[in-house]
Order: sequence, then structure tokens, then C-alpha cells
Amino acid sequence: MSFVDKVKSPLDNDEFLKSMILLYARQSSEDRKSGSYIYDELIRHPESEADANKSTYTWNFKKYVEQDTICKLLTDVLGYSKEESIRIYMDLFLDEKEEGATKIDKGDLVSELENRGILNIQYDGNYMEMSLKDVLKEVFIGHGTMGYHVYKSKFGNIWDSGDSKIKFYINAGEYTYEFSKLFKEMCESHDMRYTYKVVNPERDEETRADKMCIYMGLSEVEEYLAIVREIRLEHPEIEFKKPSPLMGVVDGWIGVGSDPDNFELASSYNDSRALLIENSLSKVLGNASEAKIKKTLESNEVELIKAVRAEIEKRSKAYSITKHFVFDDVIVQSLELPPEERMDEYGKNRNKLFNNLPSNERKQTAMQRIRSFFKKIREKRLKKKAKNEGNTIVFMPDKQDLYPGMEDPDKDYKAEIKIDMDKIGQIPVTQEPIKRDTGTQEQKQDGDLGHDDSDVWI
Repeated sequence: MSFVDKVKSPLDNDEFLKSMILLYARQSSEDRKSGSYIYDELIRHPESEADANKSTYTWNFKKYVEQDTICKLLTDVLGYSKEESIRIYMDLFLDEKEEGATKIDKGDLVSELENRGILNIQYDGNYMEMSLKDVLKEVFIGHGTMGYHVYKSKFGNIWDSGDSKIKFYINAGEYTYEFSKLFKEMCESHDMRYTYKVVNPERDEETRADKMCIYMGLSEVEEYLAIVREIRLEHPEIEFKKPSPLMGVVDGWIGVGSDPDNFELASSYNDSRALLIENSLSKVLGNASEAKIKKTLESNEVELIKAVRAEIEKRSKAYSITKHFVFDDVIVQSLELPPEERMDEYGKNRNKLFNNLPSNERKQTAMQRIRSFFKKIREKRLKKKAKNEGNTIVFMPDKQDLYPGMEDPDKDYKAEIKIDMDKIGQIPVTQEPIKRDTGTQEQKQDGDLGHDDSDVWI
């Protein structure tokens, strides 16, 4: 059996799709336009993590992650003894003593870490302005991404990233940090590389659903699966939570994803799949009010879920996602081969991912949407003026339609799903999919929760 066959797809879960329909119904018109509500609800701030105790997470983070990694950095890279490393960690991170007590020269430390390629040279000018403690922490901080990053290469080894196409997501709540240390130790005992990150409570990330993210190559999937299963078997005291329903699932507790190569402004698995579902919900449900969507769901649940699933699958095809929602087809094909052949197969077929990408899947900035809005008003006025003067004016389109020559590209599709779309709001056939700014995840606009039937498109 291929690994792909072990992964359950979120699209096979009717209850998940129903919950997404209800989630869309609750959004204000502003949030429907900006997007990111699925990512926020399921990954960033899921309800299941609302009771996360920050102090407990911080304690476990320091005990199992921070102390372990800082001390390993001091011993393996900088040559301190185990006893000296523990003393330095306690002085700087727990007792917060003056830097002079450590007898470490910050300039020498920065030079050594830079020479070994461990510090990000893009931040070179800032290191000498940081405290000694912050320089050591800087080794494990992911700039622009969440998490405390733990790679084998950060401890003085030659960098070997592999292909890192697959990710496992582990959520063991406050036990996640203990699990991560066990994972690192088991990889070391098997002489395997390890590349993972855990949520950092010092950056208020403890409520996220993707508490630990393990990166691996196509050829390593089965090995890492065996390791995480073994850890669970040997440590029954660790309590695991179900992964986010947006992820693929193995064994009911291992989340699975694959970062997309061909999504322009959605670099992660969770963001890309949230985007596909958000666009699909917007297309099927349009500007319908919350009451209207709920009424339709009550009266025609099966067909409405079927319509949403069909639209998601239709949009996914543009990104070569047809055989499994979690993986693109090139990864599916690669995982069906023996481990040693997978990366060559992936490299050979990777260009297929970039064929026929729809231009209308590109997201616009807020300013672009405003300009487009006023452009339409201007063109409408000019056409009216020309008509009054007995003339005709034609404006050239900004881009070619996705389906040239087709009056309504969704006509056959709407007929096929056999649902009266008028019952859940008008959907303009020329509407473009939702356009989400790159900054909307961090800068969601607050809108009122009341809904009406006004157009949600700019």
C-alpha cells in the first residue's frame, strides 16, 4: 500500500465541509472578501486550543526545548563542557545575570556562528546590538515564519535539507515539547537528519493547532512514520489531540500536508488549502446571508455539500491536485515508487505543476481592487456618454478569459450538481474568485456580524 493510501483526505468528510459552509455563513462581508478566516479558525486560533495555559507551555518549552537546544549549541558548536553549558544557560536564561558572568565574548560568538553558517547573514548588522542571550536564541528563530526551528545543521553539521516535500503535524498539547525532544533523540540514535519546528509560547504561538511540524523528504516518509509511531507506543502517558480537519490524517493523530510549489501567494499547505476552500465557498454561496445559507443547508444538505466539494475539486485541478487533496499529482506519482526513485521522479515531472495555472487565481491588493472598481465606474460613464452621442465604445479586456468563447463557463457544472443556486443568492457568472492580500492573515479587518444580500465583491 502506498503511503498516499494511508492518508485520509479532508474532502471525504461531509461534516468538515458542512462546518466550512457554516463558518462562511458567519463571516461578515468584509471577512468574506479578505479571506483567511479558515486559516485563523482551524490553524491559528482553533477553539480546541482556547484553554491553552501559557505558563505551562512556557515551562515545558524551556525544560524540553530551549535548554536542550541552547546547551547542545554551546557544547557541540562552541566547545563548552556539559556542566559549563548548563551553567551558562541558567545564568542567562533563568537567572538573567549580567553577560559578563558568562565570560563569553559576543564578537567571538557571532563570528564563530557565522563562520559555521548557523546565523542568518541577512541580520548580520543587528547581532552586535543584541544581548548575548538573544544572539543564542537567534539561531533557532524563524524570521517570517512561526515557530522555534530545530535542525540538525544548527549544531555544527553540514547542511542537508533533503527535499523536504512532506510534513507531519503533531499536536500533543503541552506534551508537544517533550515529544519533540524524544523525536530528536531517536533521530540521532538512528543517525537520521531532523528538521522540525515547535510553537514558541514566548511569541504567543501556543494556541496554534500545528504545534509541531516535521519536514521530510519523499524518500524518508516511511522512516519518520515509524519513528513517531514508536514514540507514541513507548510513551502512553503523552496525550495526543486530533490534527486540524484541514490536514490529511494518518492513524487519527498524525496530521499530513505537502507545501505547494505552484501557489503564487500561499506558501504553506494549510494556507493553500484554506484558500482553495475559501474561493470555492465564495463561488457556491456568493453573497447569501447567514439565514439563507442555513435554511438551504437544512433543506438540501446533501446537494449543497456536494456542490461545495465539486467546486473545490474543480479549482484544485488547476494546481494538479486531482488524485488526493493533500498532495499534488506529482507527489502522488512519486510516492508510488520505491523510496530511492522518488526524488528523481519528482524532479522529472515537477514542471507539470506550472502548466495552465489560471490567471484569475492571482490575488489582488486592496489598492488594485479599488482601482478596478473605479475603472468600471469610469467605463460605464463613458459608454453611456457615447450612446447618448450615437457612438459605440469598446474597451479591451485586461486579460483573456479562462474559457475563451464560452458564454458561461459554469453552465454545465451548475446543471450537473442539480441544485437551485438562486435559493442561496445570486452568483454573477463573470465574478472572479476571491482575491486575498498577503497581509490579510495578520491584518484582518473587523466587520459587523450582520449579513445582508448585498454584493460582497468589489
